[in-house]
Amino acid sequence: MFLDRVEFINEEFYTAEIGASTLDAILAEGWRHFGTQFFRYNLGVYEADIRRVIPLRIRLADFSLSKSQRRVLRRNSDLNIAIGEIEVTDESSALFEIHKQRFKSGVPNSIYDFVSASMPCEALELNVRLDNRLVAASYFD
Repeated sequence: MFLDRVEFINEEFYTAEIGASTLDAILAEGWRHFGTQFFRYNLGVYEADIRRVIPLRIRLADFSLSKSQRRVLRRNSDLNIAIGEIEVTDESSALFEIHKQRFKSGVPNSIYDFVSASMPCEALELNVRLDNRLVAASYFD
């Protein structure tokens, strides 16, 4: 049986601050975080299934866009992308409320489950706008 051969990982910790080199090291070990909560696990329950969780990292120095990715960028050339400090606004909160409707379980209460005024490391926000309307937002360290 699959579960007989798997070492279970289910760990978490909280911290108000973490240095860049420490953050990079723990991300390489499969840790993620929402705000000050850091966690990693290798099995998750989705609907009625137990599924493997495999953390992925992209080595940006070796990355190049595929033909289909370049095509998607061309098709979306009318979008405006901005990267800056995290600022939760009424517009980004409303977009998050729409986004969370996609989930059937583990639905977050609010955008503040992911970002807060006191992030433990440097974090930025990426906004995508179409005709000055926010259509996507992402947060990254």
